[in-house]
Amino acid sequence: MPHVSISGVPQVPLEFFFDSVLPCVTELAARVEELLVKEGHIVNGSWTSLRPPTPCGSDLPLERETELSVIPIFDKVALVGESVRQRPPNARLVDSSTTTTGCKSRPPPPDAQIRLVSPDFDPNSCFATAVPCKLKSMRKPEESNERELIWSCQDVLRDDPRRRFTFGISLDDTDLRIWFFSRSHELVTPPLNYLEEAPRLVQLFLALAFASQEELGYDESMTQFKDNCGAVQYKIQVGEAFYVTTKLLSDHRHDAACGRTTRVWEAYREDDLERTPVALKDLWTSTGAIQEGTQLLDLHERLEALEDPGTPHPPGQYFLTVLNHGYVQTANGEDDHTIENMTRGCFPPTDGPSYSRMHYRIVFKEVGTPVHSLKCLSEAMRALADATQALRLLYQLGLIHRDVSAGNILLVDGVGKLSDLEYLRSFKGPSSSQQDIHAIGTADYTSGEVAARRYCFIPRCHDTTRSVSRPPPFRFNPLHDVESTLWVGIWSVSYHGRGNSEAMKEFYDTYFPRHFTNYTIDDRMLAISRGLSAAISLTDPLLPAMNILRGLGKKLLNHYHIFEGDFANQSLVFEGVAPPNGSAFDGVHAAFIAEFETAAAQCEGIFLAAPDAPKHQTTCAAPSPVIPTPITSSPERPLKRQKTASPQVPPVTRSTGNRKRRSPNAPPTRRSARLARKSKASAEAKKT
Repeated sequence: MPHVSISGVPQVPLEFFFDSVLPCVTELAARVEELLVKEGHIVNGSWTSLRPPTPCGSDLPLERETELSVIPIFDKVALVGESVRQRPPNARLVDSSTTTTGCKSRPPPPDAQIRLVSPDFDPNSCFATAVPCKLKSMRKPEESNERELIWSCQDVLRDDPRRRFTFGISLDDTDLRIWFFSRSHELVTPPLNYLEEAPRLVQLFLALAFASQEELGYDESMTQFKDNCGAVQYKIQVGEAFYVTTKLLSDHRHDAACGRTTRVWEAYREDDLERTPVALKDLWTSTGAIQEGTQLLDLHERLEALEDPGTPHPPGQYFLTVLNHGYVQTANGEDDHTIENMTRGCFPPTDGPSYSRMHYRIVFKEVGTPVHSLKCLSEAMRALADATQALRLLYQLGLIHRDVSAGNILLVDGVGKLSDLEYLRSFKGPSSSQQDIHAIGTADYTSGEVAARRYCFIPRCHDTTRSVSRPPPFRFNPLHDVESTLWVGIWSVSYHGRGNSEAMKEFYDTYFPRHFTNYTIDDRMLAISRGLSAAISLTDPLLPAMNILRGLGKKLLNHYHIFEGDFANQSLVFEGVAPPNGSAFDGVHAAFIAEFETAAAQCEGIFLAAPDAPKHQTTCAAPSPVIPTPITSSPERPLKRQKTASPQVPPVTRSTGNRKRRSPNAPPTRRSARLARKSKASAEAKKT
């Protein structure tokens, strides 16, 4: 029997919530209920001391009546619980009429909150909001609190790095729902009549009022403080060591509560008197995934064993150095796990796929600048050359990266480094044929074949019959990693050059859209097969760089044709056997390295107009629009973003039904040129 979902969130039985999700307070709830019955507050399982709200549809001004009736119930339950436990509650239900501070919240704040009562938290800060609540009774049945409650809960997880999960409470008339949001699951209960089911409400309020900070979703291995400038910083535990953050380097906050939510800080070890900067990365990784630190440590050992790496620098310099890493520990010393710790080892009874995540941290010796934040185009090309060196080393070891992007290619002291090795895998052997290709990669830089999950360059005979009747199952190969470096280069040029011409703007909007669709993928593959011809209208000083990238696209296409035109022999490389006529992967890295180095030399003195580009996510979402400025080749002074007279780049939304209208200044496509010839011929025929 399929399960119900509320606003897209799966609904689970109340019993699952009380048995597996909420803190266990069964004995306390029984004692408190007994006392409330004696005092006359509960009769036959219903509340009697509080008047129920007027039903929906009333013209009476009762917007806040429900809210103001629930808060006294919470206070009474907490007060009786305090007398039983002989200690005050850790949280209180309060009205949100006072303004909270310190968050980036976009939707309206919740009208009520269960807030922590602790000297560690500013009483007016949103970081003390343990449980967002939407309690106002709506006058119209179609108006629901659910959407605002979901937004508020997602904001809690987005804005506070210490949050592992959060509960939520919504109330429409007398129907109360309990919500749960973690990094792997979103759950909601069926409606509970809070006036007629008093024992359940007592158990719920006691569970939340007397829960520890960890039981309310806070990470006790991370503490918050304000530095001398008033900025929020954190003291974070990794293993046995503590690190103090100084600056946020990367914050991949997602619109949904679930996900990796990777954050990277510049920090220093607490016991380091010199405060040497390091990079601290915090994320929620998929359960069962090999730790990035383990991957890197093993990789460095294998690189040291290479007899002739053929690189200008020691091979280890093309990758980051691990100082510390491990799973985050809960208060009882267990690894922080979204199922084992948050739902007591029970997967929610939903129809969707069941998966889980683990909280992981890693500390790197190097603090680098990602390609999308570099201010000089030559630096970006140099970083790409070194990243391709790293890919060549991985290829020598039989490995593929599978997530090359502008965010995980870093420049450190003039040397490019390839980071984020969580998805590192061997491309050899039968087990690698279908390794997670559906969810891997950053949309803007993913290979067209990986995005389409099919081979796109299999030769055809007479446009109808394939020369390869049965190609092997699609699998990730080294060419796909190399193609990602090409798209990083193209993005670097087109993103910063789209203010130079209408044609370049259209080029960027076409190949890096807000939403990827099937025809977007086809367009990207055509861009490679046609040599990125649309970019030829780009004016100096970026034209030489784009011409080099066009040449690399043609070279890559040739390697694709070699590989997919001879599957019988080329597929031997997956089994560790050299093909008779050589592998299609041989030489591709060297060609890209040489051309990226040439581009770096030709781009000296070209400063990028829009550094610190928007974040890129693993979902198919392109960067938000910015105001670009023309690019100058003057080496004396880099251009700053102009405040006036700059062309506004509007957001572009690509639908699956209609293509975007082409600019009149853009170069003609083959189809438009063909239609123009037909129209001209028709006009001449009429004259005749």
